[in-house]
Amino acid sequence: MYLKWFVECGMNVKFIGDNFYQHEPYTRELQNLGIEVLYGSWYANHWQDWIKENGKYLDYIYLHRPHIAPKYLDTVRKYSQAKLIYFGHDLHYLRTQRQYDIEKDAALLPAIEDWRKKEFAIFNKVDVVYYPSDIEIAEIKRQAPELTARAIPLYIFDPLEKFENTFETRSDLFFIGGFRHEPNIDALMWFTKEIFPLIVAKLPSLRLIVAGSNMPENVKTLQSSQVIIKGEISTQELEQCYRDCRVVIVPLRYGAGIKGKVLEALQYQVPVVTTDIGAEGLPGRKDYLNIANEASEFAEKVVTLYTNESRWLKVAEKGRQMINHHFSRANARCVLQQDINFNK
Repeated sequence: MYLKWFVECGMNVKFIGDNFYQHEPYTRELQNLGIEVLYGSWYANHWQDWIKENGKYLDYIYLHRPHIAPKYLDTVRKYSQAKLIYFGHDLHYLRTQRQYDIEKDAALLPAIEDWRKKEFAIFNKVDVVYYPSDIEIAEIKRQAPELTARAIPLYIFDPLEKFENTFETRSDLFFIGGFRHEPNIDALMWFTKEIFPLIVAKLPSLRLIVAGSNMPENVKTLQSSQVIIKGEISTQELEQCYRDCRVVIVPLRYGAGIKGKVLEALQYQVPVVTTDIGAEGLPGRKDYLNIANEASEFAEKVVTLYTNESRWLKVAEKGRQMINHHFSRANARCVLQQDINFNK
């Protein structure tokens, strides 16, 4: 979304994926936007040479992910005068701390400090740090008030038009998530074991649709007549799932930052039941999200939303209004123009 917008603003955009693999259809989609994608074995083995040769032409370098950014930081700083911007998505050390708080696994303790050191090492090497909400920014500023850190919308969406009432034609619950991400596995296991049986007791014909990549065996074995495991799906299939389902569930018990899956559901104007963790960082969240942290309350929220058409329509509309107000190009530009000259 941001890459497309940068092109629309007249920028000459280059994209490097850390594995230098030609992922399709995504590589072609970027190229069709006018973005040069640096991929293949030559770039994988000579990216430093490319930076050395082209660094003088770069004005801004936008880095992502704490396990990827360190590989590039010293080289781009050495061979370019570009402003270095790091977009962090979520604070990994905070997410791991919350995982420990749930699981009480002492093996996680070293990882908390390791991620904290890695993340703050990145922060201290770049010119500005972006995260999707004020919560991460406050946490960073608490530990390092001298850093330049700003909250920026996680996504930017085109204005959403009000959709027609499709409550009666929809059915099922929907869960989407990448299963290399441990909070998603924990969320689904908690939901299927402790919450879903309470819902089915009141709505016996209800089904849960589960989609996502890299499913482990313990997720695949959840398959039943009422739990439909789809695995990895295409963009078109994902859109169809959002058009067909009546409620999206995001039962995260730990994690950090604004959750993309929540925004995605709101973009499709599908009401969401989630936890405080799933709702974290979103403005006015109680107006359009149904939030519960205990199994019985979560089940009750799902049943009410699934069966109450007026409630369903109200929160769907409130979610649309929030997306249009907070996740717009105008909001993003207000932040970015402090660091990027759009008039070059």
